[in-house]
Amino acid sequence: MYEIRKDKPFYYSLRLLKMLRFYPQSYDGDYKKRFFVSFVIWNIIFGVPWITLISLHLAVNLIKKAEVDLTEDIGDIFGDVGAMLCCIFMSVHFEKWSLMFQKLSDFKNFGKPPQYEKAQRTGNLISKVTFLYGVLGITAYVGISLLDSKRCHRMNAEKNLHEVCGTLSPAWWPNGDQIGFWAHTFLLTMQIVSGMIYLTSSFVLNTIPLEGYGLIISMIHHLKEQIIEIMEIENENEQEKRIKKMISYHQYIIQLSEDLNAICKVTIGHVYLIAALVIGCLGNQLLHQSTPKALAFIIAYSVAMFYSCHAGQNISDESMSIGDAVYNSNWYEAKPKIRKYLVLMILRSQKPIKVDALPLGTADYPFYLMMLKTSYTYLTLLNETV
Repeated sequence: MYEIRKDKPFYYSLRLLKMLRFYPQSYDGDYKKRFFVSFVIWNIIFGVPWITLISLHLAVNLIKKAEVDLTEDIGDIFGDVGAMLCCIFMSVHFEKWSLMFQKLSDFKNFGKPPQYEKAQRTGNLISKVTFLYGVLGITAYVGISLLDSKRCHRMNAEKNLHEVCGTLSPAWWPNGDQIGFWAHTFLLTMQIVSGMIYLTSSFVLNTIPLEGYGLIISMIHHLKEQIIEIMEIENENEQEKRIKKMISYHQYIIQLSEDLNAICKVTIGHVYLIAALVIGCLGNQLLHQSTPKALAFIIAYSVAMFYSCHAGQNISDESMSIGDAVYNSNWYEAKPKIRKYLVLMILRSQKPIKVDALPLGTADYPFYLMMLKTSYTYLTLLNETV
């Protein structure tokens, strides 16, 4: 089991996930059973009621044909379910993730990259900032929503609506706007706890691929530095021995990237499918109601998508730069046998390492731009029809 320590990568991300019961402490059989039982109970208590009340609000208003903008309901259902699925898939596949974390911190064969600790510190810092944004964003919105309750009650009176005011998300309640103080307190508390659990956890979880590929990029830099050093070695046997090791290092980096890509697809791959719709729905809500929650959620989803696309673009560019490093070395001074190895490395580096955004393509900057354009398309469609 990967040990969560402050001096190791993914510390803040995994500490939060472990605290919220989305990442266990050990592989022990009895503990795993207790972990999954508590995980199921955790989701039944907080996740299911949260989504159910939003769905009921959407269904009831559709049946009654109420004059209410329901794009917030649609955006929240897709966004919140997407957040829940990230956490659920992380818990289900925690053993694969633990193995992945161990591989990313294993230096037995090729040594520790000089830039590894810098990449680790950057990843931990991004995780902390992301977590703080999630907590502060939810807290600020709840405060603003409570202050805005008077306007909500006034709208209920003018349009003969029965909306529950002063909540984090739209919610159906039997008495509607006649909800009592304690019932409202219970509902709001449940929404706050659920939001803190799922939204902040999923937001932080999306930083893990960024940190993981950042560590792999530090290995690529290490590989390129060693290639240049090897080409300056005069001993032919030593040079051949070390260049073979660098070929193995190159293959190890490629395999590590493919393994990380595979587990990321299973855990957060669905976010690529729903991000544009969520941003479009919340953008429409922002235009019509000017709610700060919509803006906060748009920023959160946009940043989460940018994490993956930025990581994908960087790992693709860096993997292709290995061939440039070989070409810029003193390869012309090497023996023909050594040059053959170098040609193989150059040929392999022509095929970049990619982060899949299945079924939509590859996660990179062009994909991010396409996602924003699609969000704008949804926004204009909703603005004309809703």
